[in-house]
Amino acid sequence: MRFQIAIEPWILRSYVPELVRLAGEGLWRKRATHLRSFGRSPYLARIASDYHWVELQLDDELAKRQEHASSEVGADPIAARALRFAQGIVEVYRSLPPAGQRQLEGRIRDALQAETGFAALYQEMEIATVLINQNFDVGFPDLENLGRAEYLLSARTCQWSD
Repeated sequence: MRFQIAIEPWILRSYVPELVRLAGEGLWRKRATHLRSFGRSPYLARIASDYHWVELQLDDELAKRQEHASSEVGADPIAARALRFAQGIVEVYRSLPPAGQRQLEGRIRDALQAETGFAALYQEMEIATVLINQNFDVGFPDLENLGRAEYLLSARTCQWSD
């Protein structure tokens, strides 16, 4: 799998609504409301910001998009990382066959209901993105039921001209 890793904020933000659709808008809203309720307690607010920052950042971006408010990703590296996660998920989803797409949708929905949230899925996408940036083709045999490995890597071939 190959895709161009975007750095432009307006491109990265365009992936958030599609990720929310993959997760299920009702489930996303329920999770966001639950995590926002943590703000009533300083202890729970700290847990939410430390462990569920991806969901919170993406929900903030979704709210800004719906309000047509501008936000600067460049000023906030945490938001940029969450947006790159959204891009990774959506691009992987687009490249998978239907069975793999259903598998990924299930993993997204499971993550939204899990105590650990997107942590495992975030790590998987972050590693895949780093490998793609390092000129590897990355496959996901576990999503396609082709194997038990998380990744299938092959080096891209480069042709040099003199």
